Amino acid sequence: MGANIAVFILAALSTGTLAGLTTAGTTPLHMFGAEIGYLPGYQPGYLQGSAIFTDTHAIFDLFGRTVTAPFVAAGGYYRMITSMFLHYGLIHLGFNMLVLWMFGRALEHDLGPARFFTVYMLSGLTGSVAVYFFSYDTATAGASGAVYGLFGLLILVNRKLKRDNRSLYILIGLNLALGFFLPVSFAGHIGGLVGGLICGAILTFTPRERRGLHWVGFAVLLAALAVATFIQTGILDNQYDIV
Repeated sequence: MGANIAVFILAALSTGTLAGLTTAGTTPLHMFGAEIGYLPGYQPGYLQGSAIFTDTHAIFDLFGRTVTAPFVAAGGYYRMITSMFLHYGLIHLGFNMLVLWMFGRALEHDLGPARFFTVYMLSGLTGSVAVYFFSYDTATAGASGAVYGLFGLLILVNRKLKRDNRSLYILIGLNLALGFFLPVSFAGHIGGLVGGLICGAILTFTPRERRGLHWVGFAVLLAALAVATFIQTGILDNQYDIV
């Protein structure tokens, strides 16, 4: 939570004004990580006036006037992580941090900081990979994929402890329904949820006396995400001749 808030404040301050606290920005930090998907056939002005980037020239000014800004398929793999810590305004940040505070505290207490952080990061990364596959021509940012991952983890934890999940299912359904009215990333949200379910399966189905296998499972998931990312890069490169 602290990292998300710190990055948001830095992004806002980098504009030299307070405008970045309430609206989407084109600050260096936003430009550095907000675009997780490569935009095939990118043309100057394509995103101009959008809710995400209001000054497309800032992209070129920051990254250099290459054929395109170096998105993921052109080698900017760091964006799949940095995008998790960027938010489009105070409301976006506040909602994600509220949900993280409500559900994350108990999970962090039960799992320990190391396992909780690993699940959070892997869930967010799974969301990024899902966007890279199914929505690679869009820009996305935020902790929502990681937050949905905590939902997925909590589903399996509750099932193991024989707790009622109905209220959680309703919450997830309502959040997904908002996607029909708000510009959110379905791929990122569903991907994060799936990542959380996988992490939850690793944690809940591993015998208590063999908890060291948790890290093996996490490593396998990370490797699978890396392989999937490079496969998609190859597909996009062949299709659009990126590199």
